[in-house]
Amino acid sequence: MKNLVTFLFLTVIISLISCTAFTSKKNLSNLESVVIRAENNYKTYSEQDWAKSDKNFEEVSTKILSNKSDYSQAQIDKAHLLIGKYEGLKLKAGFNVFKESLKGLGKQIEGAVDVLTDTTK
Repeated sequence: MKNLVTFLFLTVIISLISCTAFTSKKNLSNLESVVIRAENNYKTYSEQDWAKSDKNFEEVSTKILSNKSDYSQAQIDKAHLLIGKYEGLKLKAGFNVFKESLKGLGKQIEGAVDVLTDTTK
């Protein structure tokens, strides 16, 4: 009976450890997928696309960062690298939108100057 209890106890412990390892790998893989998807599509993402991506990113990165003890140092380092990469992509996408709006602003100013300097009208 004592051997059976010991066996069951060890089985439960091993199962919990394997589930934790599986979950941590899954979360890291999910974070990597969100980042890769953003990296491949950030130039064409709409506001809705970013909102969906941000939601997924926040959920997965929060799971990882709030349970650091379930991860090795290498996994935590990889998570931080992916988080930084995602934030960089968001900044880059924002700069691209800003750059395009400046191009439009330049044309608007050019049109306004044309109208203001045209003395025939």
